[in-house]
Formats: sequence, C-alpha cells, structure tokens
Amino acid sequence: MKNRINLYLVLCFSITAVFVCSMVGCDRDDESTDGESRLDKLSGTYSLVRAEYDIAGISFTLKPPEDVSGTLRLSSEGDWAISLNPTDPTIAGFSDSGKTWAADDSVITFDDGSRLDYTLSGDILELKGSVDDVSLTLVYKKS
Repeated sequence: MKNRINLYLVLCFSITAVFVCSMVGCDRDDESTDGESRLDKLSGTYSLVRAEYDIAGISFTLKPPEDVSGTLRLSSEGDWAISLNPTDPTIAGFSDSGKTWAADDSVITFDDGSRLDYTLSGDILELKGSVDDVSLTLVYKKS
C-alpha cells in the first residue's frame, strides 16, 4: 500500500511539474474595472492549501503539511516563481520561475503562451489546468 501511495505521489509531482514547466509569462495586463490592474490584484506570495488531481477519473488531494508544501510568488514587476515539495523524502520536489506573466478576467498566461484558468476570491487563488484526461487544481492562500 505504501508503494502505491508513493507511486501516486511521484505521478502527482510529475504531472504538476509538466503544468508548472509550461507556466512562463507574457506582457502586462489591462486595467480591471475598478482601476487596479489584474497584475496588482494577483501579485503576492501564496502558500499552497491543497493540490487536487483527477487522473482518468481517479481523484485525490494532497494537503500541507502531511503530503506537500509549496509556494507561488507572482510579482507586480512581472516575474514569478513556484515550488512544490513533498514531505516524503523519496519523492523529488521541483521549483520553477519565469520572467513574465499576464492575466485577464479568468486566465493567467505565462512566458511560453501556456494558460491556466484562475479564480481569485479574497486571498484564495485557485489555478486549474488539464491535459488529455488529467486535471490539476492548485489552491493557494495569499501570505
């Protein structure tokens, strides 16, 4: 059973790495309706609340501090950084960063043109992406 859990964790972090590696930015965003730019609204440092996976209909959630820790930094200057670190020392974590990102009302776009759907509710940022039959939702809280 422990080997199966480790296999799922390795798979989760591999999938997350693919999503994150595709997160690299574009130029500045437009003003939102209240005059504050989306870049300014989204900018900040976030701590991971949970990572939700759905792989071919099999769903599971990883939560700090039991399974994983992680941060996301979106700078108002346009650069960004992300890290995810599993608590199991046998599973490699990862980190990545980029020079630019932009946002519209519901999508964050990174350097290479990759796009993730987002919702921002107060200090909770939710990022969603999918490839084929794999979906990932990363939920962060602004620090």
